[in-house]
Amino acid sequence: MSTYDLMKDLSNVTLDRSKSYNEGSYNYAFAFGWFVSEMQANLDEMGLTKKQLKVLEDRLAKLQKLTYSA
Repeated sequence: MSTYDLMKDLSNVTLDRSKSYNEGSYNYAFAFGWFVSEMQANLDEMGLTKKQLKVLEDRLAKLQKLTYSA
């Protein structure tokens, strides 16, 4: 399974959970919060190295430039 498959499956699980918690309707805010929480727990459990954390920080910096320059 690739990282893309894992992210897609995790997204689908969080959307399905939102539907079960929100009277049969998808709630993207709920799903996003759940997704973020799960990703944080997963990354914490992985015990990322300084190099891996640096990759994530660099990716974040690139996204921030896109967001704030628009």
